[in-house]
Amino acid sequence: MPRGSFSISGKGTAIEYRGLPELSRALARDGIAWRKVQDAAVRATVQNCQHLLGRAVQLAPIREGTLRASGYASVIAGGKPVASFGSKAFEAASGRGIAKGRLPQAAAQGVEVDFAVVARSGGAEGRGDWIVGKVGFGVPYAQRQHEETEWVHPRGGQALYLSEPIEAHGNAYLHNLERNLRRSFR
Repeated sequence: MPRGSFSISGKGTAIEYRGLPELSRALARDGIAWRKVQDAAVRATVQNCQHLLGRAVQLAPIREGTLRASGYASVIAGGKPVASFGSKAFEAASGRGIAKGRLPQAAAQGVEVDFAVVARSGGAEGRGDWIVGKVGFGVPYAQRQHEETEWVHPRGGQALYLSEPIEAHGNAYLHNLERNLRRSFR
């Protein structure tokens, strides 16, 4: 059974699912079982990122709507983008984000949260079999809006708009991953 742990750093928030490396080592990398685990982990990460993005957008402060509109989520598996939503989906769809390798850096000036799933040691390319989901806001003031708990938001929203949904729904995200993994072997 996967176990989750939460870690909160100064620049962002991260959830790392632990316990999956042991499971993945027990499976043949190129076998059907391995593909089922990978597919299930990707599916769960996409679902979790979509949910977190929706909650965070609802909680983000609003003045003109620019911060909320800059929300995005992306999922990268084995070093390759497999899904993106929100503001960065438009950039990725046009090819600019993927072609220039910028999709994983989507919120370089904003605030973001990462999900790391199925950690295995890197292969020849050094990427390994990581599945990473990123949820963030890509405007330069996103980090400050997130951290300033004393600021008043008369038009709605709040500080800690990414941290609070992670804390509130983190266990549900872990259960979703477990549920998807269990379903993959039915």
